[in-house]
Amino acid sequence: MQNRFEAEADNIEEPWGIDRHVFLTRRFRLRSDGFVINKYFRYAFQLSFTQGDQDFATTGIPNLVRDAMVFYKPNNYLELGFGLTKLPGNRQRVISSGEQQFADRSILNSLLNVDRDHGIFIV
Repeated sequence: MQNRFEAEADNIEEPWGIDRHVFLTRRFRLRSDGFVINKYFRYAFQLSFTQGDQDFATTGIPNLVRDAMVFYKPNNYLELGFGLTKLPGNRQRVISSGEQQFADRSILNSLLNVDRDHGIFIV
């Protein structure tokens, strides 16, 4: 969960008087993963519960499901996945922003980013 508090004080006569304040939850997500039946069948999902995090402004439709994947790993060398998730080719989108160094962040990421997609994944 990411919370944010904003306060604005424009009144010069009263230096500690707050004219405007906003408290909002910018991001609130539920994430889970585990296995079903045995360790060869795994699942992972991520849900978003705030309107600003659901891409509502760009699409007009709230997108509650961010990730929904089912994996099958028959051996140590092959894993098949089916569903919706982040594409593994973009390092800046896959790892957490708190773990990134300055060199990992690109100004072109928003222009060339595919972000999430659905389909069959072979790893």
